[in-house]
Amino acid sequence: MYEGPYSDAPCEEAIKTVLADRQGVPWLRVKLKPFLDRVGILGYEALRQQVVGNTPIQREVLEAIAAELGVHPAYFREYRAMEISGALSRVSGETAIGVYQMLMAEGEKPERQSADSPRRGK
Repeated sequence: MYEGPYSDAPCEEAIKTVLADRQGVPWLRVKLKPFLDRVGILGYEALRQQVVGNTPIQREVLEAIAAELGVHPAYFREYRAMEISGALSRVSGETAIGVYQMLMAEGEKPERQSADSPRRGK
């Protein structure tokens, strides 16, 4: 099982966070196009639409992005959501209900700022 690190940010922000750290530039100066062109799984625009959340992101896309970044696919919250959904489809109804109730209770807690949220102005 993958032990982390994990990103709580949406896919686009998570990618930019890794790239900004590696390039030593502010988050806002990171351009996605050169990176997405290197991923090569889809055309740039189709890939961009998935990364920015305009269309549902595919598992294969997240895996290709993770490979290009050199991180585990589970780094991305979207991938973890896919894994959770798949796991829930394989468990008993009672277990699924318990997990649902736990997640809903967690969602009622006050929101916290993610450690990897965009570093504006840095």
